[in-house]
Amino acid sequence: MTRAGVFKYPDGMRWNSGAIGYTLAGHAAGLLCLFSGSVWLNALGVGLVAHTVMLSAYLLHECIHETLFTGHAAHRRLATLLCAINGGCYTGFEELRRKHLHHHSDCMDPVNIDLPPLLRDGWPRLWRLTLALEWLHVPAIELWLRLYAIARPFTDARWRAQRGRVVAAAAARLAFFAALLLASPRAAVLYIAGGLLGLVGLRLLDAFHHSFDLVVLPDYAAVYELPAGRDRAYEHAHTFSNLLSVRHPWLNALLLNFVYHNAHHMKPGVPWHRLPGLDGRQFGGDRRHHRTVPHILADFHRYRIARVVDSAGAQRGAVNLGAVQVSLLTP
Repeated sequence: MTRAGVFKYPDGMRWNSGAIGYTLAGHAAGLLCLFSGSVWLNALGVGLVAHTVMLSAYLLHECIHETLFTGHAAHRRLATLLCAINGGCYTGFEELRRKHLHHHSDCMDPVNIDLPPLLRDGWPRLWRLTLALEWLHVPAIELWLRLYAIARPFTDARWRAQRGRVVAAAAARLAFFAALLLASPRAAVLYIAGGLLGLVGLRLLDAFHHSFDLVVLPDYAAVYELPAGRDRAYEHAHTFSNLLSVRHPWLNALLLNFVYHNAHHMKPGVPWHRLPGLDGRQFGGDRRHHRTVPHILADFHRYRIARVVDSAGAQRGAVNLGAVQVSLLTP
């Protein structure tokens, strides 16, 4: 099969090759920079790790919608590699895919568990620690959800079949971090800092892309009965495009155009490199759902505790607190 035949869309060959190549090579280059004695190279390394963690999540999103390659198997293989970078390996591609497709078809944010109430009612000390970390913008809820994904096959018989994969993923990541720590404790700390920065960047955009309800679905393979009124009009009214820039749209490609979220929800099968054009055709000069990242930064900071405490829904009256637990990478 020719290289062009590998990719689903001929016009996406160079875009996807560049995005995948940069994400994988950039992550490795960022890691190498962390071993340098230069503060500037260390800063570059942290930035590269953070950026490529974000891009690995957005490429995973493209794999979920199968917009990159001609077959499902190729998407699954790339997704497995990407999840090794961003930590989605504990949940697994197929479950993450089912979860995200529920999000589209049912206009909601599905989760296996609503974690904040469980922590508040059952683990008060851990809850207080969580709030303290979230106040500092440490993504504690996301980290606890990853621990939940690791523990789930050993505490719930429904997930027993995932034990082997979870053990293998956890062992591989533990071995990597142990080797990194032995080689350079400083590089290990900087790598963790870059990873956390990447998660915070993902949370910033995820928090305000929607004002959907959070719905607990113990099994993503189950059928969810859609409440009345959850139609295309509802979906568009509760979806927002948080752009890096309106004036300079090329900047949005730095996040694989994931920020054109209304256009993506209008036609989820459209690949990332075509979303700016689709946004222009569908919405023209109507920018009521366009917001730029600088405009949401203040609310991201202001409501960092409120959105954790009130985790069941992003929209509260006239205020959009933002959402938690809606990551592509966790159950």
